[in-house]
Amino acid sequence: MPMLLQKLFSRIDSSAMIEQKHSESLLAICTLAYQIDGKFSLEEQKLFDDLIKQIPWHSATRVETFHSRVISDSRDAINKGEIEKFVVDHAESLRGDSSVLAIIRELSASDGEVSDSEIKLLSLLETSLN
Repeated sequence: MPMLLQKLFSRIDSSAMIEQKHSESLLAICTLAYQIDGKFSLEEQKLFDDLIKQIPWHSATRVETFHSRVISDSRDAINKGEIEKFVVDHAESLRGDSSVLAIIRELSASDGEVSDSEIKLLSLLETSLN
């Protein structure tokens, strides 16, 4: 597992309840990040699979089911030019979590190249999370 994700999840007390909305928003933003450049590398897939295995999940809806739904939602946001709305919709529950940008940076760089669309997303996230 990549070092950043190990650090992130090693700080989480497994008995602590993390808001479900935070977990959902983190998965949604990560999904958008790996879809935004139109490429999905094996390395991105591995990082995302690790995230799904590690993220605290407190919903009757399985995380995989949620992810299937958010794949469609993020793809629609990309195709309709509604990326900013998608980010803003999820940013509120991620504010104050300093690891979000680091996770998205790692995910964006994992395929060896950070595209212009990924750079724009990172900038939008930085603005939206502050």
